[in-house]
Amino acid sequence: MHTGTSSFRCPHPKCADKGVSKEYFRDSSTLRRHIVIHSLEKPFQCERCDKRLKRKDILKSHWENLHSPETEKKSPKRKKK
Repeated sequence: MHTGTSSFRCPHPKCADKGVSKEYFRDSSTLRRHIVIHSLEKPFQCERCDKRLKRKDILKSHWENLHSPETEKKSPKRKKK
């Protein structure tokens, strides 16, 4: 039975130093996704503006908020590369 507790803890010092509010996650995949924020690597690059991001979901959000056809219709002043 699932108790609703989070048993996966981030080992990174920034999270461990938070004291009572340490970073805990429900499952290992969520922890792995979180650990990426501590990395300097930014493997996902926007094809439109060359901005580099750490996660694919953040790249998708970046694209939708800045470069999608719908967004550009609303904000035509944005520079296109």
